[in-house]
Amino acid sequence: MTKKKIIIISAVAAAVVLAAVALIIILGGAKTYTVTFLDHDGTPLAIREVKEGEDAEEPTHPQRSGYIFKGWSGSFKNVGEDLTLTATYEAITSPTLLVGGKEVGGGESFTLDIFIEGNVGITGLLFTLGYDSSALRLEGAEAGDALTGLDLTAPGSLASGCKFAFDGVDATAKNGKVLTLRFTAIGGAGGYPIEITVDEAYDGAVKPISFKTSGNTVIIK
Repeated sequence: MTKKKIIIISAVAAAVVLAAVALIIILGGAKTYTVTFLDHDGTPLAIREVKEGEDAEEPTHPQRSGYIFKGWSGSFKNVGEDLTLTATYEAITSPTLLVGGKEVGGGESFTLDIFIEGNVGITGLLFTLGYDSSALRLEGAEAGDALTGLDLTAPGSLASGCKFAFDGVDATAKNGKVLTLRFTAIGGAGGYPIEITVDEAYDGAVKPISFKTSGNTVIIK
């Protein structure tokens, strides 16, 4: 065998080895880990399979009557091992507006609810709704049963930053659903926050009330 043929064979063999190594890397890929999100009582909320070094996708925030969601028991960033994270809460001790979350498909129409907890009795409430209008389109809104004694004035435009007003004479102190929002998912896959800001709130004596708020996320799959 000539020296030239030996060089060619060696080069081919090296190329085959490199191709095999590349194939192993492609097929094997990076390590993956399981991140499990649990509610306070151990109820599974979401399970994510995450490649090593990447962040897990956070699920929508769970809701628990009488409590406000504060976060998770650990980090789900730069994952390097299997993780189990539990939702943490804080007891509601003052009037609070909370937004529900949801996972939906692209192009899907869906509803989200806004709730009130710790209602001390209000005669007026004005709040602003914020959302990503490039991914979500607000189609409409209907009053819930928590503020049935108050009249709802819906905004003329339903764009992000729109304001909803409830006004009345007799104070209502019921907890529950304040508003149901009707959306259509028009964006790509990802998580999109829903935020609310209370601009004004008054009790039965028409004195200002301080409100807390808790936003949430719409996840488009």
